[in-house]
Amino acid sequence: MDPNREFHELLGKCWHDLVPNDWPHNRLLPIKHFKCTKCDIYTNSCEADINPDYAADPRLVLREMDRLGKLSAFMMWLWDSESCEDDLGNVLMSGESFLHLLDYILDTTGKLRDEAIKFMKEIKDDSTI
Repeated sequence: MDPNREFHELLGKCWHDLVPNDWPHNRLLPIKHFKCTKCDIYTNSCEADINPDYAADPRLVLREMDRLGKLSAFMMWLWDSESCEDDLGNVLMSGESFLHLLDYILDTTGKLRDEAIKFMKEIKDDSTI
């Protein structure tokens, strides 16, 4: 399975499989329309535009983890004992850990996405995280 698709679906989101769809009221417009075969959304974008590429932009991974309320847990999981939390739950990192994070954020091969997939599978099996 495509890792971008796998991560997206682990987030509980629809990975849009688009098929061409002609809207009767738009026959005069030269715009192609597409419909998702799973969630029935309509768009004039192609599949590559509507489905996110978490490898090309690792910040998307961090945003999704934050949206789930799992960003701190993900960072703690990623760096194990190198990080710790303060009394408010904020993640405190050493300088070396911070540089490690930058390596993940600047990487466009999918390293952060792949780690997030492992994390999501682990928390699925372990409800304590």
